[in-house]
Amino acid sequence: MAYLAGAYSATYGGAALGTIDDGFNLEWQQVIENIMSDSFRAREDGVYQGVEMMLRFVLNEPLSAGVAELVWPWDATEGETGVIGRLMTSMAQALVLTKCSGNAASPASITFTRAVLWTDPVTTKFASQQRKIAVNVAVLPVPVSPAVVMGCAGGTFYTTT
Repeated sequence: MAYLAGAYSATYGGAALGTIDDGFNLEWQQVIENIMSDSFRAREDGVYQGVEMMLRFVLNEPLSAGVAELVWPWDATEGETGVIGRLMTSMAQALVLTKCSGNAASPASITFTRAVLWTDPVTTKFASQQRKIAVNVAVLPVPVSPAVVMGCAGGTFYTTT
């Protein structure tokens, strides 16, 4: 059998994110420039332009150490915008998932070196129920070599152990 299951714990910028509701959803999609046919107005081919990657999950413990940095990366004071015009890579931090002991999950750990909150809305409920925070985190690639332009040699989204 080739089943694979198991829980992971997470840190952001080295600080714990607490318990996660229903695991982590890693999504990716290729970016393609369409080549359209003149004669029959349909897609004829495409030029591969890269990959976009997102990690979506729900935080169960909004007061955990790493949550504030993750859900409000723009300024140390929640509610403040911080400096406008910065690159998102300057606000990105490492998001590390580590397999909980005693399960069959693989890999043992996965490190997303450049993870940062992205344009999808953060949602939380102010009510008499448990406050959870749903987040969508962009995983930005790290250049293969600091001396090489990203477009020339590509990049790495994550590493595993």
